[in-house]
Amino acid sequence: VLGVVGVIVGAASFLPWFHRAYKNLAAVHKTKHRPGWAIGAWFVPFLNLFRPYQIAKEIAGLSGRTPMSQTNSLPLWWGLLLVSGIGNRFLITMNTDTLDDFIRFDTVSPIIDAIWIASGACLIVLIRRIVRAQKTWLTSPVSHAP
Repeated sequence: VLGVVGVIVGAASFLPWFHRAYKNLAAVHKTKHRPGWAIGAWFVPFLNLFRPYQIAKEIAGLSGRTPMSQTNSLPLWWGLLLVSGIGNRFLITMNTDTLDDFIRFDTVSPIIDAIWIASGACLIVLIRRIVRAQKTWLTSPVSHAP
C-alpha cells in the first residue's frame, strides 16, 4: 500500500513538472509533439513504452544554451524504469504457494525495488540538470531563439 501511495504522490509531482518543462521548450523551440502529450503519453498503452522517453530526450536536448543529450542519466533512467516495471509485472503474476516460490519472490523483489530506486535517483539527477538549464535559459536577458 505504501508503495502505491508513493507512486501516486511521485506521479502527481513529476507529471506537472514534465508538462511544464516541455511547455517551456515549446515556447522557444518547435517541438515534435504538443505539450499535452508530456502527460498523455504516460497513459496510452504501448505508446508509454517509448513516447515519454522521446519527450524527455527532446527536453534534455533542447533545454539551455548547450545540449544536454550527452548526459547518461536519461537513457539509464529510462532503461532502469522499464526493467523495474517489467520486473514488477513479473512479481505480480508470480506464484508464491510453495516455500520455494516464496523464497524466489523474496529474493527477486528487493532487486526489482533497488532497480526502481536507482531509476528514481537517475531521474532526480536529470530533473536537476533540466531545471538548472531551463532556469538559466529562460531568465537570461539574451534571446533564447534557436
